[in-house]
Amino acid sequence: MFEDLTILELGQGVAPAFCTKLFADLGADVLKIEPPEGDWLRTRPPRANDEPSPERSALFAYVNTSKHGITLDVTTARGRELLVALVREADLLVENNAPAWMAAADLDYEHLRALNPSLVMTSITPFGQDGPWRDWAANEFIAQHTSGVAYNNGQKARDLEAEPPIALPGYLAEFLGGLVAASGALCALWARESTGEGAHVDVALQEALAMHLHLDLAWLTFARTPTSRTVGAQPAIQWVGQQPAADGYIDFVIRTDEQWQHFIEVLGNPEWSTNELFSTIASRAQYWDGLEPLVQEEVRRWPKEELFRASQAKGVPAAPVNTVADAAEAGQFQDRGSFVDYDHPAIGHTRVPGPPVRFGSDGWRIRRPAPMLGEHNAEVFGRLGYSDQEIAKLREAGVV
Repeated sequence: MFEDLTILELGQGVAPAFCTKLFADLGADVLKIEPPEGDWLRTRPPRANDEPSPERSALFAYVNTSKHGITLDVTTARGRELLVALVREADLLVENNAPAWMAAADLDYEHLRALNPSLVMTSITPFGQDGPWRDWAANEFIAQHTSGVAYNNGQKARDLEAEPPIALPGYLAEFLGGLVAASGALCALWARESTGEGAHVDVALQEALAMHLHLDLAWLTFARTPTSRTVGAQPAIQWVGQQPAADGYIDFVIRTDEQWQHFIEVLGNPEWSTNELFSTIASRAQYWDGLEPLVQEEVRRWPKEELFRASQAKGVPAAPVNTVADAAEAGQFQDRGSFVDYDHPAIGHTRVPGPPVRFGSDGWRIRRPAPMLGEHNAEVFGRLGYSDQEIAKLREAGVV
């Protein structure tokens, strides 16, 4: 699908790697450029056999499939010379370095556009390319907390000091930032088809997360009240929610009286279900503190998968709260091939998430494992006219 695209990845961590992976698995020629010591993501656990090798990080192996990889110290004169040669032939450059660092190295968009006017450059940073925070250091959790997303994350609490906000795990900001960056890059590449000119795509992890604040902003704008995890802070909205089952948890989103009646039928029409206090959406919300323990008593009798299927059969929106092990074996995931297996020369057989978007049988596939550190140095620098002896000298000088 993207076989005609040449992409350079000049960054470290999840966000730029996931952005370019989305293109690479769809056929783009992605060249991952790492410093000679390697992307720091190579050190992240879990590692195959728990060996501290730069080739055994499962996370690195996942977000770098289908790419070629070289090492290059772009802070040196020779390193920058090599990078410039690559930039001249590239369609897209994806990076996540501090704006001041890029400018000091003459790698900012203005310098690179002079070399290649049709280049699309996508920059992913914690806080964006301008503003007082643009060069501040930050990681995944700082992005989550400064965005406002993490503040109300978690169950409703009666005591916020005892139950403080929590950030979500799993590199949420980085993966979301990579997805937003890929979308922005696609828009810029599409626009280039008409104008012939490149563009600078500016992605801030903080802003990518802030898309989730639309409801919180609406409360603040129209109700003049900030949202809060404190019980009773907002008008009660009762839809049953997450409840403990016999072997885990199950979640219900019951928004209508009809769905409630079907839910009651699934539970076997318990005696309390005829109580007038629970007959309408409004009254169930009003008396939810008394109703919820009654619901929980019934739900706890059921295995979560059995109650999920019984509820769905009646048109009741319900879902088991799956563990990762549950999800990996879930029928829907299995039927759609949502997880794929492939072999990596260092970590062996592994299972990873499959295509996030589907384009038919000729679209997505893992074309090659994530590259070993500097695996394609000879191939790439050879195309630039360097002999094996010259590449060896570059290696001795620490340039590659």
